[in-house]
Parts: sequence; C-alpha cells; structure tokens
Amino acid sequence: MRSFTVVDLFSGCGMFSLAFKEAGFNVTCAVEIDKSAADTYATNHPNTIILVGDIRTVKRDLFDYFPQGVDVVIGGPPCRSFSPSGLRGSTDSRGQLYKEYIDVVKHMRPKAFVMENVKGLLSMKHLMPGANNEAASRYATNISRYKSLRQSISQKKGRTSYEEVREFESLKTLYPSYKRKLSVLLARVPLLIINEFKKIGYPTTYKVLNAVNFGVPQKRERVFFIGLRDKNAVEANPFPIETHANVKKFQTLDVAMGTTKKKPWVTAREAIGDIADALEDEEFSHVFTKHKKETIEKIKKLQPGKSLYGYGEAWYRIIASEPTPTAKENHSGTFVHFEKHRTVSARELARIQSIPDYYRFCGSKKSVLHQIGDCVPFLLGKAIALAIKKHLQD
Repeated sequence: MRSFTVVDLFSGCGMFSLAFKEAGFNVTCAVEIDKSAADTYATNHPNTIILVGDIRTVKRDLFDYFPQGVDVVIGGPPCRSFSPSGLRGSTDSRGQLYKEYIDVVKHMRPKAFVMENVKGLLSMKHLMPGANNEAASRYATNISRYKSLRQSISQKKGRTSYEEVREFESLKTLYPSYKRKLSVLLARVPLLIINEFKKIGYPTTYKVLNAVNFGVPQKRERVFFIGLRDKNAVEANPFPIETHANVKKFQTLDVAMGTTKKKPWVTAREAIGDIADALEDEEFSHVFTKHKKETIEKIKKLQPGKSLYGYGEAWYRIIASEPTPTAKENHSGTFVHFEKHRTVSARELARIQSIPDYYRFCGSKKSVLHQIGDCVPFLLGKAIALAIKKHLQD
C-alpha cells in the first residue's frame, strides 16, 4: 500500500509532521517563517524539503515543487489575533493568513486537509468577502478609541483633560452607530472558513479536541477543521475517538466506550517525574532557569494549583496528580515544577506536550520554549493522522 503524501504549512518545529510520519504518511515539504523553528524542523526531518519564509511569497516555490499536488495538507495559521490573549482585531492582518492556507489547498487539490487553531477562533469575527475594508478599519478604530478613553477617564477620576472629555462625549454618541455598521461587515470566522473551502470543492467540518483525552498530560483545547475532497466531511466524521478520560468522575478506572475502554488521564508526575532529579543536559534541552534567591524563596511557599504572580498559567505550580493546564512559553514564565523550586525545563515542557525524548531543538532557550508551546501535541496529532489515514484508505 502506497504512502500518502503531506505538505505541512506553518509547520513550526515539526510536531504535526512527526505525528503524520509516525502514522505512516510521507511528509514531503514544510513551510515555516521562523528560522530557529525551521532549523529544529530540518534537524529532525532531514528528508523533508523545508521552505523558509513568508508563505505569501514561498508558496509559488511550493507549487513548482509539487505540480501534481499532494494527498494531504496540514498546518495551523498563526493564531495571535484569534486568541483571547491576543488582539482579536476584526481587521488584523495576522488573522487573515488562513486565506493563504485555503489558497494552497485550492492549487494543490489534496484528498484531505487538517487546519488547526486556538479555540478562540470560534467566537472571532472578520470582514466578509467584498466588504469595505477602509470603512471597517475606521469604525474599528473609533470603537477602540472610545473604549480606551472610557477606561482612561474611569481610572483618572476627574483628572482627565478637557479635550479628552470632549472627544469621549462625541464618540459616546456615535459608538452605537459605529458598532452597528461594523457588525454588518463582519461574519464569524468559522463560517467564513467553511464557506471559502466549500467554494473550492471541500465540504468541511470542525471540532474542538482536548489533548488530555488523547493521552497528553495537559488540558489543551484546540479547534481542528477537516475537509475531504471526495466525500462530505460532516457525514464522514473524520475525527479521532477519545482514548482517555477523567476517571475521578467514574467508579472504575476503565470507562466503557462501545467495544473499547478509555484509559485514565496522564498526570504531570507520570510525564516528568522520572527526570525531576536528572542532571542538566543542554543537548537534551534539560536546562534550568537560574532564579534569583528571593524568587526561589517565593516558589518554596507556592502551593500546587496556584500562580506565583497571579498570572494564571504563567508561574503556575502544577499539580503532580493531575494533567497540567495549557502549556505555553509565557515569556519564559513557564510552569513551576510540582516539587522542585524552579520552573520546568524545555524538555519537561516537551514531555507535557507528549513530544518524544529523541526530538532535538535548535535556537535560544526562549525560542525553544516558544516552539514547544506553539506546536500541536504529538499524541493528539498522531490520533488525527490515523483517523485521516483510515478515511483515505476507505
């Protein structure tokens, strides 16, 4: 049986590619703009062509390399403007890169595609095709300015300048009109994506998957769009079946699921407990942050499930008996180890992302943490790859 070919867009450090390779696919090419992430990719995928640069310019090279197309396109367009922690701007160009992904699918005509993004995309709105971008930008700018002035006046409590108050009162009158006019030009991003894929012949469906339900020691929700060229994706239901569950909700460790049984969630201790006392190893990316003495004293008092500075997932002491929250780089303020008085190493964060120990990373420590935090968890990616493979074989 032949191996299905794959192109990985916005590939990052290559974890989605690794997942598809482990599932038996032939990943022929990847596109990545970040040099360090591309170096990591090349180190671990020496037989895959990697195009380093902006997809808007290098996609022509991609089409030249594969004039006959490929079987599957995978990848996750940058998510900053889709994330609740990002700008979420309806006219933010970073949120428009999914259109480049669609253009690649249009030209390469794969049998299937998988597009990944943050869950926040589901509530995001963007300009509808043909909408007046100039007018939308003007409405959005005035709305943003009104909200900024409202917050500023509230905080200054009477110490606001006359000009600011006058501008605020003017925008306050116009705000409902701006909001209404902008809403007419916008549509929910999931519907825009589905409609754009439908136009080029790909029935598409989407689903939020939680990595923890696929053996990843981390609660990480991401939305996946899957389209199938030769069948209706909704009817085909090409998503993987969950293999793990929170056993605390049930009487027994095994949870009945048809003819199979789910396994218990993987805990932080199971994921990284065995290397808690391991010596530092730069090649293994197991290097510890050198904390200041006062920071260490604060960490010693930090209880599991709490954040050192109240930042949520940043400087959060993980609970040994549970999966971790969503793994992120968090400006180098990663998780605090469940029993050591330090933040976790890059390798420990990789373990939390279910990345195999043989995988090697390139770049600065900050870059490596970014690469790990941004990637699709390996075991979740592999479950998706196997589900796609099954549908292609069928």
